[in-house]
Amino acid sequence: MSFDFNGTVAVVTGAASGIGRASAIRFAEEGCDVIVSDINDDGGKEVVAEIEALGRKAQYIHTDVAKRSEIEDLVAASIDWQGHCDLFHSNAGIGMGGAPQAIPVEEWEKVLDINLHSHIWTVRKLLPHMLERGSGRLVHTASSAGTIGFAMLIPYTVTKFGVVGLCESLASYVADRGLGVHVVCPLLVNTNIFDRSWNYPEDGSEVVDEKFQEQVRTIFREAGMAPEGVAASIVDAINGDHLYVFPHPELKQMIEAKWADPDAFVRNAAVQWQMQQEAAKALSGS
Repeated sequence: MSFDFNGTVAVVTGAASGIGRASAIRFAEEGCDVIVSDINDDGGKEVVAEIEALGRKAQYIHTDVAKRSEIEDLVAASIDWQGHCDLFHSNAGIGMGGAPQAIPVEEWEKVLDINLHSHIWTVRKLLPHMLERGSGRLVHTASSAGTIGFAMLIPYTVTKFGVVGLCESLASYVADRGLGVHVVCPLLVNTNIFDRSWNYPEDGSEVVDEKFQEQVRTIFREAGMAPEGVAASIVDAINGDHLYVFPHPELKQMIEAKWADPDAFVRNAAVQWQMQQEAAKALSGS
């Protein structure tokens, strides 16, 4: 099932930076007109200017994806803009970790709304339009944390497993109806997601340990893939009609290792988690 980017309308949430920005620009380079959506208005408008400089049309729409009404308004505006919405990349997200019993209920609700429910509300609102036209592509940013568990990121992992489950199931639902579904599962990417992340330690200490956060940001900067590499993998998956987008091929090996012996995988993950805790304590001086 081929997809011709040229002359289509693409929408990207969380498009002011990171993977979203790279995807929006890459879609424009492929021939899309693009609606750029974010809560960072200045950053989003800069991306619009970059797209227009490529000779494509672009529009910025402020959208808080934690609010269902704003997601629904974004989808409606996207269809109204040129009469059709052909490609929608649900990408906006935040990070959250810590002891599940220490995380306030409202924080659980926030990460679920932003990282998972926003994807569901997009599908619910946009799917009738795409099914009626018999064409369209739905791209959803998940994570390696949607395929294997991470003790340090339990809330984040819960949401990303939900996105993967949504996409895998949805792909079967729309098979042979002209639509394509793609779920993006990268490992480390050089983005600013940890600038919008929270950690709730079991001992009730500071929610954000700046030393630890800066260490994590440094790791992502130095070891993370450039967002443009992820965007290239997304375009390849759309062109190849592949459900899973693995920008880091080694993730497939990690998934295979998990299912070869799930219990051994969990035991090894527990050891790594203990080492991470000890490293974080050493860094904070506690």
